[in-house]
Amino acid sequence: MHVDDDFGAIAPPVQCTITPYRGLGTYLRSLSLRPGMVVRELMGRRMRTLDTLFQEFGAAMQFPPYYGANWPALMECLTDLEWLPGESYLIVLWDFWKILSGNDADIKTLYRVLVDCATEWAQGVSDGEWWDRPGKTFRILLHSLPEDQQMFHRRLQTLGVDPPIWSLPSKYEAFNSSSSYLPIRMRLTRWPGTRLGWRTCPRSAKYDEKASYWHEVACTCAISMRAPVSQVASGGVGSKSL
Repeated sequence: MHVDDDFGAIAPPVQCTITPYRGLGTYLRSLSLRPGMVVRELMGRRMRTLDTLFQEFGAAMQFPPYYGANWPALMECLTDLEWLPGESYLIVLWDFWKILSGNDADIKTLYRVLVDCATEWAQGVSDGEWWDRPGKTFRILLHSLPEDQQMFHRRLQTLGVDPPIWSLPSKYEAFNSSSSYLPIRMRLTRWPGTRLGWRTCPRSAKYDEKASYWHEVACTCAISMRAPVSQVASGGVGSKSL
């Protein structure tokens, strides 16, 4: 299963979407479960300066220790990704207009680097060496909230680009309505001793950026957790939030 199935096989590598957090976040969670799909999400609010941009890419993309936190190193690592094997890659830049706000020169450099990475991934490598690989899909999705459209389009004008609008699949639009929300959220907790577990707690209808990760964290934790399910569901044994 490739990201092309949702974004189109001949679509430009960079697309944008204007949608609330919740629906897109739910869609990305399901997309990341597809075999061969690698989805990475970066928060625009954490990339307001060049230093924090390099840090956010390094953390979200799990760059190796030799990553140099500069433009050449960013390009090198994004076109390698040996440590994140996959058939298709999708990089989501949440609240794109917040990235490098007021720094027109560097945002243009970032955009150029991402487009160049997508081009290099599409071409593949055929040097007759062990590092040869076929062409793969590398997509970038620029996000904006509906209420931030004016600032978002202003940023695109600064770049001198007009990426096509990608629409969220209709079945995920329901998550954006105020009457449709997950009734609980999972909170990672430390149990007595060294075991990790989770507990449920009320969650409001308002989406926050971290909420979309709770279910994934809880499911991962469940594999190694030994606490009784009844204790987990009730918040059990005086657990303490990490």
